[in-house]
Amino acid sequence: MHLHFVLLKFVLPSQAIKNLASLYESPEDLDVYVAGILEKKVGKAEVGPTFLCIMVDQFRRWKEGDRFFVDLKGYAFSFTPGKLYLIVFHLSTSAERRDALAT
Repeated sequence: MHLHFVLLKFVLPSQAIKNLASLYESPEDLDVYVAGILEKKVGKAEVGPTFLCIMVDQFRRWKEGDRFFVDLKGYAFSFTPGKLYLIVFHLSTSAERRDALAT
């Protein structure tokens, strides 16, 4: 077994390491998807550290790239507290009206 496979013990189950070591010459040859789905889960997340990092980065980019994301503050296009209140009020009253019509 390649020495660097042993370092994966912190993120992969031991049986997965053995299986991967029999299929790949080096951890550098691993496909990120294959290794990612085999990783131990992080806390209460349903993914391991690699996919968690990718997902957090992607969601951060979506949030920061969406000029209408409600908690972006300090920009000329940011919602004022008054506008946020009106949006939340309108959505809550719309939901109440929708629920009243459904019953």
